[in-house]
Amino acid sequence: MQDTTAQMSDGHDVAQEDPVVGMLRDFYASYLAEQVKAISDYDYRKVDSLKLHHVTKRFLNELIYKELEYDVFTGAQDYEMDWLKTLKIEKDMSKTNIYNLSFAYDRFLS
Repeated sequence: MQDTTAQMSDGHDVAQEDPVVGMLRDFYASYLAEQVKAISDYDYRKVDSLKLHHVTKRFLNELIYKELEYDVFTGAQDYEMDWLKTLKIEKDMSKTNIYNLSFAYDRFLS
């Protein structure tokens, strides 16, 4: 019998993945790709479109009034596609609808 279980590039089993984790993984893959492109193109329309699609208007409005010196979705000022290689998303089992997300900056791993 052939094994039909798909594996993601980070080794996660696609068939058993929580749908919210999958959505978050897709968001961050798109978000980082578009941020990297936007920096070189100076065109943030796709980044803004992703935010409008995945984030509540209330939260986005709250961000407008904060003078943050970092990206609230990455906790950083810069973006690296390599971050996706170390992306971990885990459901907090003690709280409803809370997921913990982390990724490592490769330069600090060596």
